[in-house]
Parts: sequence; structure tokens; C-alpha cells
Amino acid sequence: KYNKSYILRFFLVGVTTFAINNLFFWFFNSYFQFNYQLSITFSYFLTVASHFLLNHFFTYSGQAEKGILGALPRYFLMLGLNYLITLSVVSSTVELLGLSPYFGIVFSTAATAISSFLVMNHFVFRRGR
Repeated sequence: KYNKSYILRFFLVGVTTFAINNLFFWFFNSYFQFNYQLSITFSYFLTVASHFLLNHFFTYSGQAEKGILGALPRYFLMLGLNYLITLSVVSSTVELLGLSPYFGIVFSTAATAISSFLVMNHFVFRRGR
């Protein structure tokens, strides 16, 4: 069911959005001196559009069951879940482990990559049966 091309496309989109998210985080955290929670929030929501569009058109080749507009409400539910995972993991990394929020972003990316893969494949962009 998951061929190598599909996995590679999902991975490439993930790496691209990881880079975009980190660039935005760095910008808000370093340039504007926002605290890490606010920087995460702004960078997360600015990264969302590219993530959705790259996955819809590149990973899933526009083959979502109900098209792009039908996938949006389900995508927003996934975003809410992943946002909570991101905040929890980064906060734990900073507050409990005393590490930089950049490590938290890396850790949270691993967690949200797994949840995104499962949720997008079976819920957001599920293909017609």
C-alpha cells in the first residue's frame, strides 16, 4: 500500500516544511526576541499553508477523496492535534530537560511526522475506495 515513491514524497515534504518551520522559528525567536512558545505558534501557523499544499499536490497528487476543499476541515483537526503535540514536546524539552527549544522542535518533529503520516493517509487525504 505504501510504495517507495509515496514514502519518498512524504519524506521530502517533511524535510521541506521542517526547514521552513525552523527558519520562521529562528526569525521570531532570534530577530524579534519572542519567547519560544510564541515563536513556535507563529512559525507553526505560517508553515501550515506550504505543508498542506505540498502534501495535497505532491505527496497525494491531488487524489484526495473530496478534493482540496473537502480535505481542509480534516486537515485543521490534524493541525490542532499536532500543535498540541509540538507545544507539549518543546515545553517538556525546555522546562524538564533544560535543553534549547531547537532540540524540542527536532523531537516534536519526529512525533508529529508519525501522527501526520497516519492521520493524513487515513483521514485527511484518504483516497476514494
